[in-house]
Amino acid sequence: METKRKLLYIYSLSLILVISTLVIFARYVFYSEFETLEYKKIEINNEIVRKEILKDLGELSFKNIEWATRETNYLLLKNKDFSSFERNLNFSALRNQNIDLLIFGGNNLLVKGYNLASDHDESSIGLQKISPDLLKLINENKTIQSGETVLEIFNFGSFGSWLISQRPITDRYAMEASVGRLIMGKKLDSSYFNKLSSKLAIKVFYKGIESSVQSKKYKVDEFLVTDYGLELNSREFFVFSIFHSPEILLAGKSSFRLFFITSSLMIFFIMGFTYFILQRSIFSPILTLQHKVSNLDINNLQEIKVKNGDHEINELIGTINSLIVRVKSDYELLVQKSKLESLGLMAGGIAHEINNPLTILRSNSSIILRELSESNHLVDKKVSDKLKKNIKTIDRIAGIITGLQKISRHSSEDELVIVSANSVLENLKELQAGLLEDRSTRVEYKFTPNDLKFKGLEQQITQILINLVLNSAQAIDGSDDKWIRVELDQSPSDIIFRVIDSGLGINNEIQGQLMEPFFTTKSIGEGTGLGLSICRKIAHFHKGDLNLISERENTTFELTLPKLQEEEIQTA
Repeated sequence: METKRKLLYIYSLSLILVISTLVIFARYVFYSEFETLEYKKIEINNEIVRKEILKDLGELSFKNIEWATRETNYLLLKNKDFSSFERNLNFSALRNQNIDLLIFGGNNLLVKGYNLASDHDESSIGLQKISPDLLKLINENKTIQSGETVLEIFNFGSFGSWLISQRPITDRYAMEASVGRLIMGKKLDSSYFNKLSSKLAIKVFYKGIESSVQSKKYKVDEFLVTDYGLELNSREFFVFSIFHSPEILLAGKSSFRLFFITSSLMIFFIMGFTYFILQRSIFSPILTLQHKVSNLDINNLQEIKVKNGDHEINELIGTINSLIVRVKSDYELLVQKSKLESLGLMAGGIAHEINNPLTILRSNSSIILRELSESNHLVDKKVSDKLKKNIKTIDRIAGIITGLQKISRHSSEDELVIVSANSVLENLKELQAGLLEDRSTRVEYKFTPNDLKFKGLEQQITQILINLVLNSAQAIDGSDDKWIRVELDQSPSDIIFRVIDSGLGINNEIQGQLMEPFFTTKSIGEGTGLGLSICRKIAHFHKGDLNLISERENTTFELTLPKLQEEEIQTA
């Protein structure tokens, strides 16, 4: 999958997750607060309706007390003068006080009753006597029949439900036994609830009489409905429904919708802008860099050039360019190494071919020398001296060939071994005659009195020193006083090979480029082809270093290698 497509998928998934989280958060935190407020409002409305009904019941009781305690009414009922008692009642005043039912009579029997209610369109239906059947039901009710003070809700079947207040009629001051009873009532019907709804601005509807009631909430059309019940005298429940217009929930939904749309747009814009910035400042340069790296030509490695103001991207580009430089350098090292190994194979074959005749020459010379040594003839003695010089020359040639074999042999798979620093200098000294064509150049060697040792590959260190000596010889060619000094020195932790020549140093302009790959001041075909950058890599491989010492009067290079301590040599 392409990186751009992955980034787009990640962005889309992140957008979905953020918006989903927003919806869940808004629904269960933001919107739930509106629900809580709505249900609190419902509970408050329910309580208002309940208190209003109880208030009506309380007012009914208050009016009943007022009429029942009138002295005139007391005297008329005491004398059982029910007709005069009826004429003394002011029915118009009672109707104006929202009293729907009026019944009066003695302690044992209620004798007469009137319906004072108005019909549903508020027009008067006149003063009507109550049905004998209703009067009978009221007389038969045990609670009312007790003659005591009553303030309850009664269900009289087909005659409906009523708020009933009964007061015994007694002397206001003497408080003697009652002489009769006065009942006032208020009918709980649709007309009552219509007035209640209009008064409270809360929709209330009569539902019916039920044996039990649960305060439950349900939805009818756009309304939230709560069933509420008041206990009757019969232990049943007078149930009515309160309809609530869910303004708070509607406002919450509207706010939720606005919040969701606005937040989604803001999130989409912010994430889109963030994606654009990231894509432009990070992803695009990385993809460009990836494209350039994938199109690199191993045969023509060039540093990558990508313009970017981001520090980290520039560091990444710098790191990749450093790797490219290193790969180029290592590639050159492999090429030079291949040349040296090919040269080593050829030199090994030549050395073998030369060693065989040299062995025969030395053997024959030794035999002739041994035979001539027994003669006392003057000529024979001169010939013997010449033979001795020939044998020494043959040994010298054999030593040079042995050194050539040491530095040219294949060593890529050799393990690091303990090497004597003085031995390296001895090999270099033996090879000197074959290295320097100009015999006028003096080469001096300075050994250390104690045999310093390091761990490495002797032929590679010798190759570094050969390269430094050849560089010095070519640098001082044409000078009047030509000399090279190879010194072996030490510090507490390092062995120091120092190559000094009669030159007066290296130009400051090229000092910083000396150790760079592919930098050279030599003509094509000169030198070993083992550049200073590769020599330095070999030194680093041996955990050492190669440096130009610019503070000295003469041109000086120092090769430092970690020195083996005595205990390390013994352990090895």
